Formats: sequence, structure tokens, C-alpha cells
Amino acid sequence: MYIELRKFKKSNIDKIEEWFVTNNEWMNWDAPWEWTDYIFDKEEQLSKRLEKTSHSPCFEYEIFYNTEHVGWISVYYMTDDYKWNDLNVTNKIAIGIDIPETKYRGLGIGTQAYKLYLDYFKSLGYNEIYTQTWSGNIPMINLALSSGFKEINRFKNIRKVKDNYFDALTFKINL
Repeated sequence: MYIELRKFKKSNIDKIEEWFVTNNEWMNWDAPWEWTDYIFDKEEQLSKRLEKTSHSPCFEYEIFYNTEHVGWISVYYMTDDYKWNDLNVTNKIAIGIDIPETKYRGLGIGTQAYKLYLDYFKSLGYNEIYTQTWSGNIPMINLALSSGFKEINRFKNIRKVKDNYFDALTFKINL
């Protein structure tokens, strides 16, 4: 299995658009409460993704499996109380992943991509990384645990998905 993380290029935007507009089942897993009224804006996505890759460290990579573009992996800053903080610098970063191509899930691609990204941050001198999800996202919880993350925080019943409430989870790994 050959996994490669590549910086976003303008030529990737058509695949991103497909994943947001047509092949968007992944939105049921990646913070589904955020996507209820989302309308894809190609220029906004292009700008956002180019900005994330212009930072050092690189805050987003596209995931390629045997030359096929299958998703992306990214980080964001968190506040000390485990809240999302986008690109506003703090001392905590959280890693996230999306593999919209369902036929490529369950093959170990996410695990390999996580390992590559964690190694990247370790090489930059980071000694701890976080990841966050919700208690209904069992595949992400399994990825976090199998990658060596340990649960460190749980906000009970604050994520509403399809009329059910779930916990918000934060995990941490020491590199």
C-alpha cells in the first residue's frame, strides 16, 4: 500500500467539489451538525485550502492512495478548554481526516495517513497532538485508539445528530 500526503494544488479543487456536492456521505461523520446549511463555494474552498498549505507547519495535506486522490488530513488549533480555534495560534493542535471515497475506507489508509502526519509534526518538535470526534463516529474513535491516542476529555450530550445527542470527545497522543 502506497500512501502519500501532498500539498493542495488548484487542480485538486474539482475533486473537492465532487466530494462536497455529489459524493458527500462523509459529511455524516465529520461534524455532521456543521453541514446542515452548507453551500459549496469553489472560490472559498480554493482560498481556504491554499491558505492552510501556505503555513509552516502545513495545516492540510491531500491523501493519495496508489496515485488516487482519496481524501485529506488537516490540523487546527484548539483552546485550552478543547474548543476549535481554526488558525488562531495556541499551544494545542488537533488532527482530523476525511476519506470521502467510501471504497477506500477500512483499508488502513487513515491509519497510514495519521502515522505520516504525526511523524511530520514530531519532526517539527511537537510532543503532543490531539484529535476530536463525537461518540457516534465509531470508525474515527477506533482510528484514534489504534493510532495510540487516549481519551482525555468528554463533553456529554452536546452534539445533536439526527435528533440524537452524542458526546464530544478529545483524544491526545504524546509523540
